Amino acid sequence: MSMLDRRHDGARRPLRSRLSQKHIRRQHVFLGIGSLLFVALVVTLLSQFGVLSFLWNESTSTLQKVTVSGVVRDAQTGQPLANVPITARVVSFESQTTTNGQGYFFLRVPKASQIIISAPNYDAQAVSPGSDLAIKLVPDPVETARRFMSAFMQQRFDQLWSMLAPNEQAFWASETDFASFLTRKFGQLPRLSFSIGQAKTFPGWIDPDTTWSYQNVAVLPVSLTLGPTAGILTPPSEEAIANGLFRNLGFAEIKSGGLWRVLVSGPLDQEAPIIVPAKVPAVTARVPILMYHHVSSLPTKNILDYSLTVKTRDFAAQMNYLAAKGYHPITLTDLFDNLYYRMPLPSHPIVITFDDGYEDNFVYAFPILQQHHFVAEINIITGMIGGWYLTWNQIRQMNADGIEIGSHTIHHLSLASVFPVTAEKELAGSKATLEQQLGHFIQFFCYPSGEPFHHGTQARRQFITSLLYQDGYVGALLDPGAESIVQNPQLPYQLPRVRVPGGTTLGGFIWLLKLVGA
Repeated sequence: MSMLDRRHDGARRPLRSRLSQKHIRRQHVFLGIGSLLFVALVVTLLSQFGVLSFLWNESTSTLQKVTVSGVVRDAQTGQPLANVPITARVVSFESQTTTNGQGYFFLRVPKASQIIISAPNYDAQAVSPGSDLAIKLVPDPVETARRFMSAFMQQRFDQLWSMLAPNEQAFWASETDFASFLTRKFGQLPRLSFSIGQAKTFPGWIDPDTTWSYQNVAVLPVSLTLGPTAGILTPPSEEAIANGLFRNLGFAEIKSGGLWRVLVSGPLDQEAPIIVPAKVPAVTARVPILMYHHVSSLPTKNILDYSLTVKTRDFAAQMNYLAAKGYHPITLTDLFDNLYYRMPLPSHPIVITFDDGYEDNFVYAFPILQQHHFVAEINIITGMIGGWYLTWNQIRQMNADGIEIGSHTIHHLSLASVFPVTAEKELAGSKATLEQQLGHFIQFFCYPSGEPFHHGTQARRQFITSLLYQDGYVGALLDPGAESIVQNPQLPYQLPRVRVPGGTTLGGFIWLLKLVGA
């Protein structure tokens, strides 16, 4: 094409490029971005070689300065922080010193309305500059966890109690009950050491023990190392401890009364893993364990589907009834804490369980449980993930928000008839997969279709329960035959349940609870 244009007088001239407004704006944008990148590069280089720091120091040296002095104390103990490095910061200016033996410090800083005072292992605090200040620094979450675990190692139960958050103290009937529980569980076990990881602060967080929501919670991993138990515990529990049963357990803190206080106490928490005593107490507990499968608003497809499905509206009515009548759902861990260590249970305790791990448990049942702050337990078939079943992400979310997870084998095979080697793989394999996916030990099992306790021989029952014992399972749930609510630690692998059949209305649910004496 010719690059010519015709003038009004008929003469021809070269066509001059005409830049559109859009093209001009684009050039301006590119030039602006290039300028910013250049400035950023210059600032980075100047910072790298200390030029900016030098210029800042030169400028601040001419600023009016004020004296900051006083005593720094520990906000928890009230003791002065002796011989501790102290930093005072105004914007990017920092001045450092070390307190003397009485916690006294002296600094000169640029004049400002506020300065930030900090020390290692303490939260930074904003103060108004002045002389003879009385500054109390709050131990940070890592230091708080260290003091908590140190008190445990020294069996200072009064100090442990004082460091619990008010809501956590409210879980216990008294300080005595709290101390008694820890004494019964850990009293004879050698306490070797503990370790604490880095803390992360979450603006919103759900307590898995209670499902209550909190703001600005610090969460960190805490590990406890115990020594050889010398016959105090069962061999599987000894092995579990050696393999890290109390490693990297969740420890959570919240600010209360100006201090970080403990909401979830990691290895010392009531929801921490169970360790089984070699000598099991001769006690029982009357705790109904409800058994559900599907909870759904969708129409059922066949008779089997109907027999396993409680309608969402009926499930909601049943949970409303439990809440109104003062029932308190607990976990299987809570149940064994009571049976083994006499941890007090709330009034009208009840366990809510779901078999198979259907997706509708997450879609329909889970939100209803959350509305009432109810905990529950779900038994997962690890070979059936996704589709009509829960995904791993859904399982993780429910587990983090207060739902206990149990094993229901890999393929839901009848343990009354499969080959012994297959039974071994189903029990150990499902447990290993759940532990790998969730990052913690799995201690409870649920028999597919209740087998071998419906049609299996006595020898097969003994074989399966011996496998559960060897694999480190603490307890196992039966499929109801004759319903009972009496839980016996002498028979930990035969926990009876109460089936809530598909189609059960509120009236049928109330009748069922009365029938079993719940």
